[in-house]
Amino acid sequence: MINTKIDSYVVMAPGGSYHDWASLNNLVKPNQYAIIKFSQFNKWYSEARWTNSNKKIAMALPAPKFVADTYAEAQDIVNKLNNN
Repeated sequence: MINTKIDSYVVMAPGGSYHDWASLNNLVKPNQYAIIKFSQFNKWYSEARWTNSNKKIAMALPAPKFVADTYAEAQDIVNKLNNN
């Protein structure tokens, strides 16, 4: 079934811009998966994209709702959060 919620939770995998910044700020370990609302990620990315200040990028970085060690575990959490 397709999620039709406007603001859903998503998995942020290692290697992406959010994950790299979250790892630098000790919010996740380099091999963990972050779970965050898409709107929070989108807001942060929109702000970070147009600034040259690492401090501003780090300050705008939202903390993940949950962190998981495997993709399967992260996806299970996302499915539960999005089905509520």
